[in-house]
Amino acid sequence: STDGLRFEEIGIVQGAGTSVLPQSYEHLDQLYALGVNYYRLKQMDVDGNFTYSDIIEVTAPIESNTLSVFPNPIKGEGTLYLGSDFNEIVTMNIYDISGKLVLSRPLELEIGVNDFELAIEYFSAGVYLVQIAGSNQEREVLRLVKK
Repeated sequence: STDGLRFEEIGIVQGAGTSVLPQSYEHLDQLYALGVNYYRLKQMDVDGNFTYSDIIEVTAPIESNTLSVFPNPIKGEGTLYLGSDFNEIVTMNIYDISGKLVLSRPLELEIGVNDFELAIEYFSAGVYLVQIAGSNQEREVLRLVKK
């Protein structure tokens, strides 16, 4: 989860069954979001009863000048993550696959990792290109898929 409220299954690890010895399990999240992620375990008994663990917070590092969107593909709203080495205002342009500009907005960056709500629920399903341009930013382009 990226908000600590809505969780999605990221994997299943088979249990060792009934045991009096402590067991150790692991699973690697291959699709983690940059920034903060929240995790919990769902322990399912053979009779179908289950319990949830406490929620833990894990922060995935974001390097400066990193551009990403989570989730991608996106249905309606997501988060744009952009690292910066400077305090500056950049322009975010989103183009459809034909090259038509469908959204342009300024983003005020601070040094470090910045996150911005990306509300594109009114976009048609398809592939879009997100471009970030500023005086201190190299032009960065990210492919975004809208479901």
